Amino acid sequence: MRLRHTLSTALGALALVVSLPASASAATGDFSYRYTGFDGTPQSATLHDPASPGCITLPEVADPDSSEPAFAPHNDTDEWVMVFTEPDCTGDSWTLRPHGHPATDRLTLRSVFLTGRHGNALRPLFPDSEDRPAAPCGASGGLHLPLLGVAA
Repeated sequence: MRLRHTLSTALGALALVVSLPASASAATGDFSYRYTGFDGTPQSATLHDPASPGCITLPEVADPDSSEPAFAPHNDTDEWVMVFTEPDCTGDSWTLRPHGHPATDRLTLRSVFLTGRHGNALRPLFPDSEDRPAAPCGASGGLHLPLLGVAA
């Protein structure tokens, strides 16, 4: 009887482990942004199916001493993302909804954090967040207003 109980417990634990998602995954879709190249010409870059969850410092604008920040992010992934004004997901941040419209050129960034949350997973936490265009970082006197993401 004890062996049967131990075996069923072990099988139950194995079933739980097998049903858990893998720790490393990727968002599905593209996250794109624009930036000014070293020669002053406008450039664009896209992260295809970026690793998630996690922080990505944008390589073209990673050094604040030698580049202007990127701008006009477009989250066309299936996950909520947070864009940050500084490298390593630091500084002011804004949250962008999955499959949103491109944000304004005034929204600047140097890094992006993919949350691992899909679709409307965050929506019930912030019932007051209507579909509005994103404001630039610091436009409200440095006030951080989460989930003023771009409309889907």
